[in-house]
Amino acid sequence: MATGQLRLQTTLTFVVLNGVFRFSASAAGPLSMSNLLTLLRTGDWLTPQRLKLIAVLFAMVSLVGLAGDIWVHTRFGVVNGEGEQLGRDFVNYWAGPRLAMQGQAAKAYDLNWFWAYERSLTAPNAEFKWYGYPPVAMVLAAPFALLPFLPAFAAWTLSGWAIVTGMLSNRLTPLWAGLAVLALPAFQFNVMTGQNGAFTAALLAGGIMVLESSPILAGMLFGALCYKPHMGVLIPVAMLAAGRWKTIFSAAATVALLVAISLVWTGLPTWEGFLHNTPFHRRILESQGLGFIHMPSTYLMLRRIGVDSLFAYGLQGATSLLAAWMVFSVWRTTASKELKGAVLLVATFVATPYVWDYDLIALLFASVWLWAEAERTAWRNWEKTALMAMLALPSLASLIVLPTGLQLGPFAMWWVLILLVRRATSPQKLATS
Repeated sequence: MATGQLRLQTTLTFVVLNGVFRFSASAAGPLSMSNLLTLLRTGDWLTPQRLKLIAVLFAMVSLVGLAGDIWVHTRFGVVNGEGEQLGRDFVNYWAGPRLAMQGQAAKAYDLNWFWAYERSLTAPNAEFKWYGYPPVAMVLAAPFALLPFLPAFAAWTLSGWAIVTGMLSNRLTPLWAGLAVLALPAFQFNVMTGQNGAFTAALLAGGIMVLESSPILAGMLFGALCYKPHMGVLIPVAMLAAGRWKTIFSAAATVALLVAISLVWTGLPTWEGFLHNTPFHRRILESQGLGFIHMPSTYLMLRRIGVDSLFAYGLQGATSLLAAWMVFSVWRTTASKELKGAVLLVATFVATPYVWDYDLIALLFASVWLWAEAERTAWRNWEKTALMAMLALPSLASLIVLPTGLQLGPFAMWWVLILLVRRATSPQKLATS
């Protein structure tokens, strides 16, 4: 996303949250520091009515931002004046399977050749894009490649929104579920970048949701994440802790099946090309370009403050192990499935060094599950405020990250994770009316 666009999004987000919080604070009495801290600690500023107001306002901000983005990127066909494609990265998901259908899938991993191919499909000045996913992604995205570019992008975007909305409708009404997804800053980034965050969230959360009723289906959903394996890094930990062997075997079989299909369809050279380009992702992570604004990982946070790369990797590894231990510990308790699921989702994002803002759509499920759990039992200190900080952080990137160079995303996620683990491992009382 362009810096100017990001600043506008940040300003609107800050205005909305600041307005709601100030109104809540004034309603609670004089605006003293003690009053403000009490509101933040108790979360009394975030009533269900105000949460709905925030959702409506954020959804309006999102629609305005998306409409502007589409207008800018369709003035010269499907690119803006600088050659940036509509949906940015979506062209990769669309063009890769098209090559496979032409029997040239391996060419997707020839960086310069693939760039020229994408330009032939979109615009002569289209900016550089690369195909960074394993060949199984071509298998999963193939239906979209059957459509022309614009209808494919529309189908990609709307289907992601509809799937996540439908999954949340078991906790929210369809109207509020749809608004909640649209209001989520991570979803707006996902649409603008043409990314797979909605589908990744659906697979992660979907596997958790059906785990008890259909462990084999849960394994199939988890296994389908092999197109983005770093997002499933803690799933085996949770399944082992809970003794979910059917799910483990189902996930392994699904991965094997998808790899086999991709080998038959795209050929062994395609996998060789993917493995050859794997270091490219590490260079992106270590380059600390403008993308660091949208990458809330512990590794990148440490690199931005001058920590040596090797030492930063070591600290990231330590935090990943700690997150894995938390998941293992919670999944061995008798905590509710919603609480266990929320721990797994949030821990996933603190465990991986390669995470983008658009991946954080999955955290909406964690938030909804925690909200349901807290309404059933009782809210605890800081939980509401921590949730809002985690969900809103992607939109506050330029306000915090650009001026300071500090990526605070990991702190927000760790804050929520610690609160979740505390709730899961300590006795709870039922809420009283």
